[in-house]
Amino acid sequence: MKTIATLSLAIAALTAGGAALARKPVDPTAKARADFPVYAAEAKSPDEAEFLARCGYCHLKMGFGTLSLMKTRGPDKALLANRTDLDGGYIRAVVRNGIMGMPAITRAEVSDGELDSIVHYLTRNNPKK
Repeated sequence: MKTIATLSLAIAALTAGGAALARKPVDPTAKARADFPVYAAEAKSPDEAEFLARCGYCHLKMGFGTLSLMKTRGPDKALLANRTDLDGGYIRAVVRNGIMGMPAITRAEVSDGELDSIVHYLTRNNPKK
């Protein structure tokens, strides 16, 4: 009987807590900030937070990806966030299939929605057609 009472109390507490959470406004950068708070805390937009959280480890200054791109593409193409020539389809293909030292990133690691945010961020500087 004691176990049923404890279980009932736990369910009631979870239900009340869930209701309280449901009323809180959603921070679109919360997930990225929780995963990589050092990078994503500096974000100016949800798309930038996603890029920083998912890609920043390798693609910020002095990251492995940035250094690799510097060797193969030159210093002007090394920092992805500064580029003006990235195509969304190409970004998606590289992320999902990998290229050179970059491994393929699965949908379990970066969802299609998260990838859309990253693509939006990386193509924001492209000249409008």
